[in-house]
Amino acid sequence: MSAVRTAGRTLRVLFRPPAEPVLAGGPVRLDAVVELVAGEPAGLVSSSARATGRSRDYTFEAQGPDGTPLADPFATAVEVGGVATVTPLTRDAPVAEEVLLNQFLALESLAAAVPDGGTLELAVRCARRLALGGLTDDDAPAATAVVGIRMRRDDAELARRYRSAAEAVAGESRHTVDRERHLAELFSARNPLAGPALTALAGHPDPAVAAAARAALDALP
Repeated sequence: MSAVRTAGRTLRVLFRPPAEPVLAGGPVRLDAVVELVAGEPAGLVSSSARATGRSRDYTFEAQGPDGTPLADPFATAVEVGGVATVTPLTRDAPVAEEVLLNQFLALESLAAAVPDGGTLELAVRCARRLALGGLTDDDAPAATAVVGIRMRRDDAELARRYRSAAEAVAGESRHTVDRERHLAELFSARNPLAGPALTALAGHPDPAVAAAARAALDALP
């Protein structure tokens, strides 16, 4: 948990690791809750980049077991333009957001650091920029915290999870929250174990889904 003072207000951000067991090399989601501790209600800016689709407000850093920093999978992406929204933030109504960590860190590289069936502990330094009202301010302060995530390598279970996500997408044509979550996990996989699931989606009747699946396949190592 981290608190900062900005624009006459005190804000606090809680970063919550996944409650369920995390599979090494697979998708990892964090919950972030922004709270107004003191001061008048405000509008919290949340923004996403057009090129990558990920939030502009978060940054994450972590190292593998050998001390090598995990790479940013979009380090070379040119993030021009995007969408910004403003959500009311009051003492009684915090703002909760979910972040797919794979969009910020190359987590798939961790699978090679532990034998199948083994476990590892990953320490992630999390930061959330806190811009209030109007457009995102690059000078806005950031709340930071370190979150520990315990991971277990289980290649068979991870492959099954990817297949299950692809099957759920194939059986749902509406743009539901669960469908978009599955698609985000699959398209950011960068893990060979996701290959069969992505191959199945490459023939999806939705041209956008099919094209994204083919692009994700091409990006697999």
